[in-house]
Amino acid sequence: MDERLRFVAQLLDGEAMSEATGDSYSGSNQPTASVRPSLNYYSYANQLPRQIESLIVAAKRDKPHWGARKIR
Repeated sequence: MDERLRFVAQLLDGEAMSEATGDSYSGSNQPTASVRPSLNYYSYANQLPRQIESLIVAAKRDKPHWGARKIR
């Protein structure tokens, strides 16, 4: 509860929202360990390998009137 009151007081004093949240929750403006990991960390179940993706794109470029069914 004290943290909430300090947060509201900082906002009423004219402090920016980003500064107020950074000061009240982490104690400093340094990034913490909870920062989102890079996108390479995640894998996507339906993502095709790059080689196959490039073949599909090349086929679509050669035959723009073909649909996904025919390319498959």
